[in-house]
Amino acid sequence: MKTRILGIAGLTAVLLGASVVAQRLTAEQVLDKAEAAAGGAKIRTLKSIHVKGTFQAPAQKLSGTIEIYFKAPNKVLVRQTIPGVLEQTSGFDGKVGWEKSNMTGLREIKGKELEQLKSAANFTSVGNWRKQYRNPRLRGVQKLGNHEVYVIDLTTTHGTKATLYIDTREFLVRRDDSEVVTPQGSIVATSLLEDYRRVDGIMYPFRVRQQVSGMESVIYLQQVRHNVPINDSLFRKPKQ
Repeated sequence: MKTRILGIAGLTAVLLGASVVAQRLTAEQVLDKAEAAAGGAKIRTLKSIHVKGTFQAPAQKLSGTIEIYFKAPNKVLVRQTIPGVLEQTSGFDGKVGWEKSNMTGLREIKGKELEQLKSAANFTSVGNWRKQYRNPRLRGVQKLGNHEVYVIDLTTTHGTKATLYIDTREFLVRRDDSEVVTPQGSIVATSLLEDYRRVDGIMYPFRVRQQVSGMESVIYLQQVRHNVPINDSLFRKPKQ
């Protein structure tokens, strides 16, 4: 830190935890900094991502595994397993969205739910917030646990609402309140993003606590791999 060039305003910002600086940034500037902090430039160069992890729902005494495959430019597959209870896979091959579950069978995803899946499939857009969101509005600065955060309201490109809570020091997203489209209608999912770790220059939250409809679950990432070969057939809708 070059303390010799700090004036009164600069010194106050350091002592008070950047709250003075926070009030001077626009929503767009905060999102630009968050994009850079996450490793946006590197994300945009990726060809594929493979994520493996576990999840727990303590109140329901359930636990299982989760595996996610992304392939540029627009393919995604998510596989969730609770041994003896649930086997569920959802995917998008660039054209068709689908879900297969041992409980509900195979269905094709359409409408707003499909638009949501398409957005998730374009994983490189995470490195360019303007492809994900529009109409950002900085609501203010507040405390979130041990962090001071900017609170930004946005609309996703597929029309749902979201609020991001972005650290005023490290510019990492600490919380995400997002409207999620389901077959039963829209719900709000709150995600607390914790235990950030750097993988090939990209920041990932290795622990995500989620609250949906009064139920809480925790996702723990175990492995993140970039640019692994993935066959396109993985993402195609099964015949049955």
